[in-house]
Amino acid sequence: AAEQQQQSGVVVEKAAGRGELEAKEKKVKILEHQRRELLEVNKQWDQHFRAMKQKYEQKMTDLHQELAEARRALTELESEREQKQRDFDRKLLLAKSRIETEEAEKDRLGMEVRDLQQRMRFLQEQLAPVTRQREYQEKEIQRLNKALEEALNVQASPPPIFAGTLEPAGKVPPQELLTQNELLKQQVKIFEEDFQRERSDRERMNEEKEELKQQLEKLQKQLAVSNNQLRASKDDCQREKEEKEKLKKMLKQ
Repeated sequence: AAEQQQQSGVVVEKAAGRGELEAKEKKVKILEHQRRELLEVNKQWDQHFRAMKQKYEQKMTDLHQELAEARRALTELESEREQKQRDFDRKLLLAKSRIETEEAEKDRLGMEVRDLQQRMRFLQEQLAPVTRQREYQEKEIQRLNKALEEALNVQASPPPIFAGTLEPAGKVPPQELLTQNELLKQQVKIFEEDFQRERSDRERMNEEKEELKQQLEKLQKQLAVSNNQLRASKDDCQREKEEKEKLKKMLKQ
């Protein structure tokens, strides 16, 4: 009986050992399953991480390229703005220089116009007494010609019928008539010479007056053209300033 109990105890121990072993094997299987699941999850997370990393690296590369392009575009824009600024400044300087030149030309033409007007007034003042002198000389020549004609008529009258007859009272002797005739001829000659000289001076002054008049008209036309150019230059300068202000406002936005 003791031996039977001993065998029965051995069987119980073996059964208990098998149960414990099976429990451990089951636990190992569970742990192995969990390990595989964890590895699978880690693998998925690794793939997801790599994909996200690649995605963000590509995005960073794209952003760097966009940043480089933006900087390049900004540099080009800044360079273009500076070039436009230089162009505007150059145009403004040219416009100001052109305005100064045209204003100086306008002043010069104005001075020439005033000088010509003064010279024309001076000629008018000179012509007035010459005209009066000419009118006086014409009347004086007419008077002398008439007196000379009367003297010549008296000189050419027929001699008296009776040679011994005395000359009537108040009659001018022939020699005196000849002397008067010569004097009248000399006076007429002098007046005619003065008249011709005065007429020549008058014609010269009239020609000079006409020439001055033409010069004055020419200068007035040049002055009008200069005024138009000056207005156009000022308009261009104002336009350049307005465009420059617009460009500054655009760059500030």
